Formats: sequence, C-alpha cells, structure tokens
Amino acid sequence: MANGTIAFDTLQTSGQISGTARSVDTEHIVKGSAKFIVTYTQATTTATFSSFNFSSLTDNGTGQTTHSFANNFSADKEYAVVAGACFSSEFTTTFTANPAIDNKVLTDSVKIVTKFVQSSSNSVTDLTYVSTACIGDLA
Repeated sequence: MANGTIAFDTLQTSGQISGTARSVDTEHIVKGSAKFIVTYTQATTTATFSSFNFSSLTDNGTGQTTHSFANNFSADKEYAVVAGACFSSEFTTTFTANPAIDNKVLTDSVKIVTKFVQSSSNSVTDLTYVSTACIGDLA
C-alpha cells in the first residue's frame, strides 16, 4: 500500500447542486468551521448531550464549567467562543458567557460562566441546556 498526499484548493460536488454553490474554497472549511462543539446541562448534575473534539467537562461551581478539548487549539485566546443557553424550556438571549473570566481561554480548555439575567437575583446560575462552539486553528 502506497502512502501519499492529496492536495486541493477547491472542493466540488458531484453535480447534485447547481450554480455557484457547487464549490467551496478549502480556506473556508479550514478556518471557518467549528473545531469544538458541546451541548450539556448544568442543572442537577453536569452532563453532555452531544459533542465534537470534546474531552471532558469540569463543574467549577454554580454556573461555571470548564470545557476540555480532545485536540488543542494553536494558541491561547486566539479562537472564537460562541455560546447559547436555555433556562428550563425557554431560550434566553440574555444569557451571558464570559470565557475570558480569570483569563481562562487556554489552548486545551475554556471556562464558561453562565448568568441568567432575567432572574430577580441577576446572579450566576446553572442552566438547563448550554451549547458552546469554538472556531479557530488547531495545534
């Protein structure tokens, strides 16, 4: 069996899609796709629903969770963190995720702190459904 390298600049479909949407520059795939995804709950006990490039979750206390990556990012603080959450069955856009708290955006993990600001206490809160994605270059 011979080993080799396949190199390409553009991916194309087999003809099932018409028009200019038939091809995509590999730069968009390499730099623009999520390299880490996890959906989980903080309610009662921290548990995952689905994941990609995920190693583990660490419950750091109420509303605070550290996500560890299976494959590290290339540099600290040089990737984007996107998060969303639900409290009970209601989606909230007033949820905040601050991955930079305590300088916790590292190559091997990111710490997310959730706060449900519609609550009367306006404090850090465990949420029912949280999803996080990270976009950047892997090491």
